[in-house]
Amino acid sequence: GGLVSGVVLALNGIMAELDSVLISAAAHGNNLTHEDFRPNYFRVTDYSAMRVGAGSHLVAQRYPTAKVWGSIAPDAEIGRSVMEVVNHYLPRAYNELHKTKVELTETLWTKFGATDFRNEIARLLSQKVDGLIVGLGGADETTFLQQAGQLGLTTKIQGFFTSGSEFLGAIALKNRTPRNYWSGFHWYYGAYPDNPIAKKVVETFRAKGYGKHPDGFVGMTHSAVSAVAAALSKGAGATSKELIPALEGMTFDSVKGPITLRKEDHQAISDVNYALLGPANNEDGWEVVDFARVNGAPFAGAPTPGQPLKFAS
Repeated sequence: GGLVSGVVLALNGIMAELDSVLISAAAHGNNLTHEDFRPNYFRVTDYSAMRVGAGSHLVAQRYPTAKVWGSIAPDAEIGRSVMEVVNHYLPRAYNELHKTKVELTETLWTKFGATDFRNEIARLLSQKVDGLIVGLGGADETTFLQQAGQLGLTTKIQGFFTSGSEFLGAIALKNRTPRNYWSGFHWYYGAYPDNPIAKKVVETFRAKGYGKHPDGFVGMTHSAVSAVAAALSKGAGATSKELIPALEGMTFDSVKGPITLRKEDHQAISDVNYALLGPANNEDGWEVVDFARVNGAPFAGAPTPGQPLKFAS
């Protein structure tokens, strides 16, 4: 459990006292497996360093002429994590792929739960950005996208990517979904058509009447259960004393294929998923136009439990 990095950080502080193991399926803060690492914590999904690093490389590939990039993010741990990674990987990707430099404008910091982004959108328009990094997430991201569309920002940029609101923005906006919108996913089911575990999860989700499109939170919850099941199947007991060493360094099968829980910091090493969403004349009002399945290992960074994330030079 634990969707928000701040909540997971608080829970981590009492896991040892409770003789419990916390396996989170969504929280993305870099700190959770670095400076604030706790031995009783495991993360089965990717995290900001992997997701945003892969996203930076993806947009550098897709938008080679985008030279000025703006950014908007919440003034919280997850927002700072997103921008720490972008500031490292985006210029590097453009240099490696195109031998060119990009300008990163000053990040616009917001508060969680904001309902009016018009001032920030006006600033982005005045900055004449070619691309945009959106680290807002959830309802904040949807509100921002709606207002950005109304004020013309989304049609004035080549493309943008988000740290990960999955289908939420498209579900809310329907045919007002921007055409250049790469959304980050904990797991995009369409990227794994031949994975038998993914197939079963999708079939079960639909058979129970939950809808057509299981999101990444469904996939990562299944992965959290799969990790524990794999440890138990190898003889581990259900106490934290037995589970922790059994989970450390373990590779198990999941909806994303093999996931390895790195021994040093308990971080999952796995694929990173993005989908290009857009408006459509169908029942949903939106569709997945394209997707990317990126190896997350090169962006995971070295394990530094108890110390801040360090990027390779």
